[in-house]
Amino acid sequence: MRAFEKKDAAAFAAMVRDTAMSADQSMYWCHPDYTEAQALEWFAVCAQERAFQTAYEFGIFNKESGELSGAAGINMIDRICRRCNLSYWVSPRWQGQGIATTVASALTQYAFSELQLFRVELVMAMTNLASRRVADKAGAQFEGLARHRLYLNGSSVDAAVYSLIPGEVRIASCLTYT
Repeated sequence: MRAFEKKDAAAFAAMVRDTAMSADQSMYWCHPDYTEAQALEWFAVCAQERAFQTAYEFGIFNKESGELSGAAGINMIDRICRRCNLSYWVSPRWQGQGIATTVASALTQYAFSELQLFRVELVMAMTNLASRRVADKAGAQFEGLARHRLYLNGSSVDAAVYSLIPGEVRIASCLTYT
């Protein structure tokens, strides 16, 4: 994993467009007309959040080919309560290979060791079964249903809330981040 660079914009935009056909409502920003310019705008937001230490967003790249296979991040960092949100997204082409679970574990370790946080939350639409499976595989504890927790595509939806605390993280393998 590494921070996005300008050279990643074309691959990121292509991945978004590929995902648009299968994206669930939680990826409201994912549409078939997504452009490189929009990718660059997102990268600029990521750089600003990293500079302010409010979020750390990464591209997930295949070690052998260098191909962009997804994105993940620690965001909504609350330094006072020492917690954050964890998000992940893997391109349909790369799904089912354990990438999201490995990334979730690695970013959780990063949150605890590097950022000195005490709680990592994973919040997703109740109907997002793929993300819920990843949370389970990463060792996150299901805490419950949060009614109307997310606002997606013009309406409130219920969310599944999971969490990880230090000592509960499953070890991630074969992953580096910069």
